[in-house]
Amino acid sequence: MRTSSDRLRRQNARTNAQTRKGFSERIKLLMKNAASALHVTNIDLTKNTNRRHRAPVCLVCDCFITGAHVDGLPSMTRGEILRCKDRLSVQRYERDYRIRLKPSLKRDYEVPGFGGMLLSKRAIQTSPGKYAVCMSCKKSLNNKKNNAGPPKYAIANGNAIGTFPTCIPCRQPGYEHTTREIDLERDINPVMKAFMAPIRPFGYILQHSGGRQKCISGHYQFFETDQTCVTGALNFMESNITNNVFVMICGATTKRQRETITNRTAVNVQLYKDIRSWFIENSACESFRDQPMPHDVDELRPTYIRDSQDANDEEADPAKETTFGETTYCFSSAQDPQEKSSVNGSSKKFACALIKKSSPTLLLHGGNYAREHKMEIEGVLPFAFPYGIGGPNNKRKTPISKNN
Repeated sequence: MRTSSDRLRRQNARTNAQTRKGFSERIKLLMKNAASALHVTNIDLTKNTNRRHRAPVCLVCDCFITGAHVDGLPSMTRGEILRCKDRLSVQRYERDYRIRLKPSLKRDYEVPGFGGMLLSKRAIQTSPGKYAVCMSCKKSLNNKKNNAGPPKYAIANGNAIGTFPTCIPCRQPGYEHTTREIDLERDINPVMKAFMAPIRPFGYILQHSGGRQKCISGHYQFFETDQTCVTGALNFMESNITNNVFVMICGATTKRQRETITNRTAVNVQLYKDIRSWFIENSACESFRDQPMPHDVDELRPTYIRDSQDANDEEADPAKETTFGETTYCFSSAQDPQEKSSVNGSSKKFACALIKKSSPTLLLHGGNYAREHKMEIEGVLPFAFPYGIGGPNNKRKTPISKNN
C-alpha cells in the first residue's frame, strides 16, 4: 500500500508539473501574440521607437483592422492601389450615383499621393509606400474582372458619409462674410440635435435629476410618435415651442442645478440658424431640399416640465452639484408598454422598478408608428450624415445588405 501510495503521489506531482508548464507556455504564447498585436500599431516607420501607437484602419473602407496579425498587417503598395483608381475614384462615384460631391466632403477623403480617390485619412502605413488594407478589401481589389465595382465596404461604394465641418459660414447680420468655429461636443446639445432633424420619428424626453451633494444625472427617453404630425417639418406650437421635445426636472434640486440644466438644454438661436442654413445648402437629403432659410426663427426652446415646484434643496457642494454625471438612453418601441414588463424589458427589471418606486412617465401621442422603410435616416440623424448621403437605404454599386 505504501508503494502504491508513493507511486500515486509521484504521478500526481508529474501531472501538476506538466499542467503548470503547459499553463506557463500558454501565458508566454499569449504575451507574444499581444506584443505582436501591439507592434503592428506602431506608427513609427523607422521602428526605432515604440512609443506612438494607433489602431490600424483600412485605407479603402475606413474600418478598424482587428486581430493579432502575427505575420503582419494585410497591406497593399501605393502602386497596387493606384491601379484600382477607377474603382475608388471621385469621378466614378459621381457617375454611378449621379451626384456632385461637395468640395468639403471630398477633402474628408483626400489622402496625399492618391489624388481624386476616396480613401481613409485614418489609415496607417505599415512601411514606406505600403498601406494597411483589410483582407476583404484586398481580396476584392485583386479581382481582375474589368467590370468589378468597388469593394463591398469601401468608401467609394456609396459610403462617402463625411463629417460635419468644424468651420461654417456665419449668417448673423453684419457678419455675413465671416465664419464660425463649431465643436460638436461642446456647442451642440441633445436639444439642438432634436430640433435640427427635419424628420422626427421619436418624441424626445430629456429627464434630469439632482439634489444636495449629488451630481446631475440624465435619462434620455425616445418614444415613437405619429408620423403624420412630425415627419418632414419643424412643428411648432405657440411661441415656437416644439410639441415633441421635453426637458424634465425631476425631484428635489438646488437652484444652481436647475439653472445648469436650463443652460445645458438651451438653444442658441443664431447658432441654430447658421447650422440649419449649412444643412439646407449642403445636404442632399430630400427633407432638407427646398426648405426655406430659417431667417424668421426668433425663439427655439423645448417644453420644460418640473414635477414639483416646491422640490427645492439647499446647496452643500456647488462644484459637484453642477456637474453632469451618468446619462442613460432608452428607446421605447411601438410595442411598449407590455403587460408583464411595462417598458422595462423584463419582468425582473419591472419588479425592481416597482420596489424602487421608479415609475416611468407614459406619454401617448398619435396612433400610427414610424415605418422604417419609408424613413430617411439621413433626415433623422443629420449630424451623423451631414451631406445627406450614405444611408442604409441607398443602392450600392456593389450590393450590400442592410444588416451589414
